[in-house]
Formats: sequence, structure tokens, C-alpha cells
Amino acid sequence: MVSPTLFYRVEDEDSQARTMIGRGVWARYPHSSVDFDDVRRPWKVMKLTRSFLRHLNWGSRYRSPFISTYSDMETARKEAMRRKKEGKRNVTITVIDTSKPRRRVEYRNARGLASRLGCEIPEQAWHNSKYEWLFLHHIPQWAVMCCIQV
Repeated sequence: MVSPTLFYRVEDEDSQARTMIGRGVWARYPHSSVDFDDVRRPWKVMKLTRSFLRHLNWGSRYRSPFISTYSDMETARKEAMRRKKEGKRNVTITVIDTSKPRRRVEYRNARGLASRLGCEIPEQAWHNSKYEWLFLHHIPQWAVMCCIQV
């Protein structure tokens, strides 16, 4: 699968990851030792799997090392409108472009990662997971194009 370079992050008052003007987007747990690539060590794979499944549990307050984004603007717009209908405040869509990296940015497709780890995406998250991409720890400011208030 070819990775997209344009992403959309939906955020509201209760989102764990935060867009910070001039600093990019930061996961709630940006210093986690979770790693996408080290699959030779079983304990690392278990830690990645546990973090991934906790991240997908919307009711969890687990400090996640991931930042959820969508590769499809329409999916992001629908998610933003759903949150507005639920009464969420400060709903925004952050537009992210990784096409000209100035340094390494790590991200993986949610369904691809679930397949690689041999786990299932929870039913409530399944529909949006088609376009969901998880960034690890931080999205640098150079990749943040704009932030749209919904």
C-alpha cells in the first residue's frame, strides 16, 4: 500500500493529542518507548499491540503515544460533524502534509497495523479505520498546513 501524504486530524475539547500553534501536534504520551518497527522482540510487539488496542478504545483515558488522522477529507468532515452534534466544543480539522519531510515522521494505516499485529479493530472504530492513520508521538509543525474551526 502506498502511503498518502495528506491527512486530516479531527480534534475537540476532549482529544488526547493536541495541536499546539508553532509546535505541531503532540500525542498525550509523546515519550513512550512504543516503536512501529521493532518486531524482533516479542515484548515490544506486545507493548505496541496493547497501546494500539487501548488507543482504539474511545472510552479509555490511557495516555496514548498515537495521533489519529484520516487520509480522506470527507471522513474527517463527517467525524467533525458527529462530534459537533454530540455537543463537543472547539472542534477543528487540522490539515497535515508530509510530502516534503524535513525529518522522519512515522505513521501507519490502522487496518494494516491491526493485520500485522494479528488483532481486531473494535466494532465502534471499524468504519472510520478504513481511512485512519496513526502517527507516532508527534507531527512536526512543518507538516501542519492549517487548522479549520468547525
